[in-house]
Amino acid sequence: ADYLGLVGAQCGAHLRRIEAALRAMNQAAGSMPSRTTPWKRPSEGQAVMLTRIAIVLAIVIGWESLARSGLLYRDVVPPLPLIGRELAMLLIDRGFYHNLAVTFGEVALAVAIGGGNATGVLGQTSSSNDYGVWAYNSGTGVALRTEGSGNLIESWDLSPVNLRFVVDNSGNVRADGTFTSPAADFAEMLPAKSGLEPADVLVIDEDGQLALSTYAYQKTVAGVYSTKPAFMGGVLANETDLSKVPLAVVGIIPVKVTNENGIIKPGDMLTSSNTAGYAMRAGDEAPNGTVIGKALGSMEDGKGLVEMFVILQ
Repeated sequence: ADYLGLVGAQCGAHLRRIEAALRAMNQAAGSMPSRTTPWKRPSEGQAVMLTRIAIVLAIVIGWESLARSGLLYRDVVPPLPLIGRELAMLLIDRGFYHNLAVTFGEVALAVAIGGGNATGVLGQTSSSNDYGVWAYNSGTGVALRTEGSGNLIESWDLSPVNLRFVVDNSGNVRADGTFTSPAADFAEMLPAKSGLEPADVLVIDEDGQLALSTYAYQKTVAGVYSTKPAFMGGVLANETDLSKVPLAVVGIIPVKVTNENGIIKPGDMLTSSNTAGYAMRAGDEAPNGTVIGKALGSMEDGKGLVEMFVILQ
């Protein structure tokens, strides 16, 4: 309370000095009445402008206050008493006014320059737990969108200063680190017949499309329908072509198997079977071009799924 009183007194003194200076300047020019002359009511245009400035100041101060309090980043709407307490604590914090001045300066600079050489939006923090920028959308729309004629995304290390991750304007991605995924294969999106599902054994039909395998040692066998590929080729970023399916090309995938040619053990070569869409143990005499991979699991009887290392030969 003492600090607030001190701040109020200082603000009042500054305002009185500014008022006196303005009066002196305008009296010298003969354009402003003396202290004994009443103020003129502002024109309608001036009133509108002053109202706009007051609204902008109120919004910026309110936003800065809530942002620094952390109330904007919680999963629940805080009660009004809590908001009031947090705002009061900020108003008696001297550091708040410094940050508020910085915010005004950044906004003024962006408006004055028009964004030509200024950062449009700056998110900055020294916290170990919070975020410099947090894009959030509780609906089904896009949380963060970037547009530009240069690189769309750049990520930099601070010490040493080094560019670590880039998405350029053509959609090319470059990174210094390693991409990781719970999936374990690379797949290629290819045109396919309808009615296919993940883990199916697929062949190339006479139209050049992927189709379900239908008999043992089928020489047109192409591979397996990938269940959850880590990398996907042959598809544009905005493409939703339902006539294509992911064909596993490299990696480890689940595949439908049957024991119609004997028990499947880890290390057995697999090929198409007489059960549509299923693989079986290839044996030692499999014709060239019919092996789709090597089993990593076992299947003693019936049908099921096993993990397979993709090897086309």
